[in-house]
Amino acid sequence: MGTVDGSDQLLADVDVNTTDLTAHQKQQLKHFLHSHQQVFSQHESDYGCTDTIMHTIPTSNEPPSRERYRMIPPKLYKEVKEQLQVMLDKGVITESFSPWAAPIVLVKKKDGTIRFCVDYRKLNDKTRKDAFPLPRIEESLNALSKAKLFSTLDLASGFWQVMMSPEDRSKTAFTTPMGLYEFNRMPFGLCNAPATFQRLMQGCLGDLNYESVLLYIDDIIVFSEDFDTHLNRLGKVLAVSISMG
Repeated sequence: MGTVDGSDQLLADVDVNTTDLTAHQKQQLKHFLHSHQQVFSQHESDYGCTDTIMHTIPTSNEPPSRERYRMIPPKLYKEVKEQLQVMLDKGVITESFSPWAAPIVLVKKKDGTIRFCVDYRKLNDKTRKDAFPLPRIEESLNALSKAKLFSTLDLASGFWQVMMSPEDRSKTAFTTPMGLYEFNRMPFGLCNAPATFQRLMQGCLGDLNYESVLLYIDDIIVFSEDFDTHLNRLGKVLAVSISMG
């Protein structure tokens, strides 16, 4: 029995519809995946980090907002501790001495596990809003009108690939029964986080936007009219992803 190389495994892991591809095109795809496999996340906590942009939180001169932590059901303590430890180990968060404190919110996912969120509404109320635009649906649909091939790329823990500005990290502090922590990476829930990420993506892939890719925050759609063009466009996007970190 032959061994499964990295490209075979990627082809199995990535959701690829190969039913309309010729045998030669399937081989081309395997070779393409093999030559770009370093850009794909290998596990849930495998994500990159870019130095292209940092997220800032411009706030008013009002005093910091501080809230008590919300009660956590005892049966979820273990999972919360585990998620905190993973984030500490990966450098996503650090222990904090901040005057700011936002409560965490636990959201149950379809698979029964919990999503760890922070309620930043009070911080967001004090934050000056970033008006950087997000794409319009009508323009996106027009760009796709002649395309026959599509690839969707979802950046692994996309927001966590952006560093927080050091002077604003204390503002992201959140409180739990286990202690106070703050983010080194850009967390979900900040009002300007989508604008920061859209600015990052358009700054890196803006020349391709609406011509060969669509960018919506941390989701990328690559579209083409034929297979060879599609691989070429995918290659450009993945090359930029590698250079971004």
